[in-house]
Amino acid sequence: MRSWMISYVAGILCALTLTQYIPLSGCIFISLLVVGRWHPGCILYAIAGLLGVLWGACWISWQLQAQLPETLNRSDWQLTGIVTGLPERTDTGFRFDFRVQSARLLSGDHSYQPQKLRLSWYQPDQAVRAGMELQIRARLKRPHGQYNPRGFDYEQWLLARHIDATGYVKSLEVMTRDQAGFWPGLRARVNQQLAQRYSADLTGLLQALTTGTRSALATQQWQLLQQTGTLHLAVISGMHIGLIACVGWWLGRLWGCLPGFQGQRWPPYVLAMLAAFFYLYLSGFGIPAQRAFFMFAVLVLAGWRLRVVDHWTRWWMALAVVLTLSPIAIYNPGFWLSFAVVAVLITLYQAGSAGSRLWRIQLLLLPALMPLTVMFFTGVAWVAPLANLLAIPWISVLVPLLLLDQLLSLLGIALLNPVIAGMAEVSWFFLAWLAQLPGTYQSFPAPGIPVLLVAIAGAGLLILPVGYRYKALALLMLLPLLMPKHGFKATGEYEVWVFDVGQGLAVWVSTRSSSLLYDLGPAYRSGTSAFDWSVLPALQSRNVKTVETLVLSHNDSDHAGGYQAFLQHIEPQTLYASYPLEAREAQHCRTGINWLQDGVQFRFLAGSEGEKDNERSCVLLIDNGRCSLLLTGDIDQSVEAGLMPLAAPLTWMLSSHHGSRYSNGQGFIDRWRPEVVIHSAGYGNPYNHPHPDVLNRFEQVGARQWSTATDGAIHLRATEEKCQTQSLNSQQPRFWR
Repeated sequence: MRSWMISYVAGILCALTLTQYIPLSGCIFISLLVVGRWHPGCILYAIAGLLGVLWGACWISWQLQAQLPETLNRSDWQLTGIVTGLPERTDTGFRFDFRVQSARLLSGDHSYQPQKLRLSWYQPDQAVRAGMELQIRARLKRPHGQYNPRGFDYEQWLLARHIDATGYVKSLEVMTRDQAGFWPGLRARVNQQLAQRYSADLTGLLQALTTGTRSALATQQWQLLQQTGTLHLAVISGMHIGLIACVGWWLGRLWGCLPGFQGQRWPPYVLAMLAAFFYLYLSGFGIPAQRAFFMFAVLVLAGWRLRVVDHWTRWWMALAVVLTLSPIAIYNPGFWLSFAVVAVLITLYQAGSAGSRLWRIQLLLLPALMPLTVMFFTGVAWVAPLANLLAIPWISVLVPLLLLDQLLSLLGIALLNPVIAGMAEVSWFFLAWLAQLPGTYQSFPAPGIPVLLVAIAGAGLLILPVGYRYKALALLMLLPLLMPKHGFKATGEYEVWVFDVGQGLAVWVSTRSSSLLYDLGPAYRSGTSAFDWSVLPALQSRNVKTVETLVLSHNDSDHAGGYQAFLQHIEPQTLYASYPLEAREAQHCRTGINWLQDGVQFRFLAGSEGEKDNERSCVLLIDNGRCSLLLTGDIDQSVEAGLMPLAAPLTWMLSSHHGSRYSNGQGFIDRWRPEVVIHSAGYGNPYNHPHPDVLNRFEQVGARQWSTATDGAIHLRATEEKCQTQSLNSQQPRFWR
C-alpha cells in the first residue's frame, strides 16, 4: 500500500512541477505499463502514479478555468455574498475573502460567474466581520502577483486559497450582520476576545497559538522567532494537535469510567478525534495542522480497529491526503518543513534515538533540517536547540491553558488571564534574551541545486544508524551549504536584476565586489513597500549586507517609496539623488560624474536639473565595453533630446517613465537603437504603460521587448563573451503564470 501512495504522490509532484511536460510524463507511465507485462506488480504502481498525474492536471485546469478571464480585467461588478475567513484590518481599511452568491457584470454581458474573491475596502465607514452578507459594487482583476527571486509569490498564495479574482470595493451595503452562524464565525470571535483581553504585544502570539492567525505578530516578533529557530511554535502543527488530542483522549478515558460506559473502548478514540478536528478547524486548516491531524487520524482508527499501522505508512498517507486536498501545497515551505521534521523524528525513533534525552533530538534536528532552512530562509539559528529545549515544554503548557481560558470566557470567568499573560511575556523575554547572544543567527546565501542535493544526502546520512566515519562524512557534506559564495564574476563582468515591483522601479547591479541599487520601488498603503517584499529577499538570498552605491533617480513614491524600509536593513556607503534628503549626506547626480568599479564604467548622463521631479531623474549609463545598460528614470522627451548627442550602440535600455507615450520619443529611440528594452510597469495599471505607441516605436528599430508585468523580474548578465537576457518566468516557470 505504501508503494502505491509513493507512486501517487510522485504523480502529483510531476503534474504540478512539470505541467508543460505532461505528455512526457504520460510516456513514462506508459512505459511502466509496458514493463508491467513482465513485472505485473509495476502495473498497480503505474496506475497509482497516473492517477496522481491526472488529479494534479485536473486540479490545475479547474483552478485556472475558474479565474476571471483576461477580457474582463478591471471590470465592474455588482456582487452579493458572504464574508469568509478572518477580515484583516489595515491602516487604510479592510481586506477580506468574499464567497459570491450572485454576480452581475455592470457593463456588457458575460456568462462568467466568480466563486471566491479577495477584496480591499479603502476608507471604510464601518467594520467588516466574518459572516456578514454584503451587497458590493467592486472592480475586479485577474489574480496576479509580483514575481521576484526569493520573493513572496502572491499569485501562488491566491491560487492556494482558491481566489478567482481580486479587486477593491467601490460601494458596500450590509444585508445581514451574521449569516454564517456559530461555527464559521468562531475563529473571529476567539480572535476578538483575545485582542480585548490581552495587550497588543501578546495578542499576536496568543492568536497564533489558538486560531493560527499570525497577522497580529509584529515584524520584530517574526524576526525574533526566526533568529531563535522557534518559528514553528507560532504555527499550529503536530505538537499542538497532539496536545489537544491527548486532552480529548484522557477526557474519553474518564467518560469510559462513568456508569453505562464502563468497558466501552470508543470514548477515548472518539473524543481524541473530535478534539483534534476541533483544533484543526480553529487553526484554519493550515498545512502543518492537516499533516498532524491525518497522521493522528490513521493512528486512532487503526487503534480502534486493533490494527497496527507503521509510522512511515501514516506519514505517506498524510502526505497523499494533503496533496489531494491542495496539490499546490508543494510550493509552500511549510509543507516541506512540516513533513521533513516528522520524517527526521521517525528515522531517529527507528534508529533507537527516541529514548534519548530531548537535547540530543534537538541537536540532531538542527543539522538535519539545515538544507531546508538555508534554502527557504537563507539562515541558521544556532541557538535553536537551546531555545526549543525550553520553549517546547513551556508552550505545551500554554496551549491547553489558552483553550481552557476560551471555554471559561463563555462563562464570563477570567481566572486564567494573569497566568496566560505572564507566560506569554516570559516567552518573549526569554527569546529576546537568546537573540541578543552573539552568533545566535547567521545568514547564508541560497544554495544551488548541486550543493542542496549534497547537503540533503549528508543530513540523511547524519540521522541514519551508521558508524562515526559516516557521521563525519555527513558533516563534511553539510559544509558547502554554509560556505560563503565567492563572486563568480570576473573583472569587467556585471549582473543586473530589474525587479518586478508593480508600477515602479527597482534595479540591482552587482559587479565582482560591489553592489548598486537604482531606485527602491513604491511604498504601499498598508505601510510596507515593494523593497520589503520584492527586493530585500533577493539581497538576503545572496547574503548582501552592504550596498556600496544607492541611486534615487527622483522624488516619486513609485521610485523612492522603499527608502525608509531600505535604511532599516542596509546603510549605503555612497548615496546619489536628484533631490535633497533630510539628515543624509547625499550627492546630487550630475552630468559627468563617473567611476570605475571592477572594470565596469558607471556614468551619469543627466540628473538634478529641471523644475519637475521627472525631468530631474538621474540617468545612469553602465558599460563594460561589451554590454551597456541605460537607466533613464522618468525623464520626458525634452530631457531625452539632450541625451541624443551622447548616443552610442546600446545593449539594454529601461524605457523612460515605465513606457509612457510622453517619453521614449522616436528620435531618442532611433539614436540609441537598443537591442533589448525592458518596461518596468504594473500589471493592468491605469496608465496603460507601456503604451502601444511606445511598443511600436521600439519595434521599428528591431528591439526585443520585455515587461516585468508579464515576465516577472528580468535578469541581465554581462560577460566578455555575451550579453544575456532572461526573465524569471523562463528561469523558474510556474503553471499559474
